[in-house]
Amino acid sequence: EGKLGKFVDVNKAACDLYGYTREEFLSISPLEISAADNVGYFRKQQEQATFGEKIIVQSTHVSKNGRKFPVEISRSLSETDGRQVAVSIVRDISERQRILQELEDARAGLKQRVDDRTVQLQENSERVTDLISTIHNAVYVYKAVDNANDFVLSEFNHAAEVMEGRSRQEVIGKNLTEFAPKAKNSGLLIALSTIYKTGKHEYYPPSIYKDRHGGPDSWREAWLYKLSSGEIVAEYNVVTELKQSEEALKASEQKTRAILDASPDVIHLIDSNGIILASNEGFAKRMGLELDDVVGTSVFDYGTTESARSRKAALDKVFSTGKPLQLEDEAITGVFESYIYPVSNPAGEISAVAIYARDISERKRAERELLDNEAKFKTISHESLQGIVITKDQTIVYVNPAFEDLFGYTMEKLNAL
Repeated sequence: EGKLGKFVDVNKAACDLYGYTREEFLSISPLEISAADNVGYFRKQQEQATFGEKIIVQSTHVSKNGRKFPVEISRSLSETDGRQVAVSIVRDISERQRILQELEDARAGLKQRVDDRTVQLQENSERVTDLISTIHNAVYVYKAVDNANDFVLSEFNHAAEVMEGRSRQEVIGKNLTEFAPKAKNSGLLIALSTIYKTGKHEYYPPSIYKDRHGGPDSWREAWLYKLSSGEIVAEYNVVTELKQSEEALKASEQKTRAILDASPDVIHLIDSNGIILASNEGFAKRMGLELDDVVGTSVFDYGTTESARSRKAALDKVFSTGKPLQLEDEAITGVFESYIYPVSNPAGEISAVAIYARDISERKRAERELLDNEAKFKTISHESLQGIVITKDQTIVYVNPAFEDLFGYTMEKLNAL
């Protein structure tokens, strides 16, 4: 009659779930196990129930000890022994709701993490963009398309704008083969594709790049590497001034080498241990060696034991005092007059010495012959019976004993007249 009565039967599972005995259950109404805030809803469902219709609802029930728990009720109306009864199958869905809540919490947490990560990636992207924009080198960032047969430019810094003569807006989002048609037949597209597939970083040494706008050619070195995102970074450094400096230095070195090799004198650059750091062809030819064979050897090996000792003392003195020094010693191939000059590094420290050595063997031989001739002349003139007098610049520089005997004047008296 649409009115709620008492329970007419319950099973053991119901007794276990609610904590009532069967006798206690049969003495109470279904309203007594329904949470107070669900009583109105429960009455409405009961009143709307019709025969043959099965309804499934969720509600909150209360056990004998006052514990509230969520339930799912499958209810249908039937008639037994002339009485209208409601048959309800009740399931405790606490675990289900706990799992659902955990899933909901997990989804909410995941969404929050995704949102946080999105913000972080956006901030990182902005920081990377800011960082790239401040890099001195020209930076291009590419994304692979068409199975790495082409690449889309995703980032392009100010230095690249200057290098390309194009604004960032003109090229971002465009295919490499679109904004640089010649790239299809160049090594760049192949290099990008290879690095995308292998993941290996590559360095390309300086080479000439033609200016597409008709400007002067430039020297550039490049680094290509793959990011964890799969993007390829191409970084270019313009080294034109450096290459020009290198070429100028190379030309200067060639001129210096030509001057050194044209000198007949021996020229060395030597460290504090006497090791030859550089030399010239004059010395190499004198020793019958190639110039490369001379470098790295000891200067003390090209002379006598005595000359090695004197050279060592001279080198030590120049390194300790920082003052140049002149030395005359005997080497394997003759007698040399050497001038030793200190060479300082940028810090002002003496790092080496330069030695300019001239072979004076012939001069020394001529000096010895002259001394010998002078000795012979003095012997002959001293024993001669004829008076001999030698003058220079109207001054008497020599008279022999016979002259003194003949005229009665010594050389001192004659010059005093």
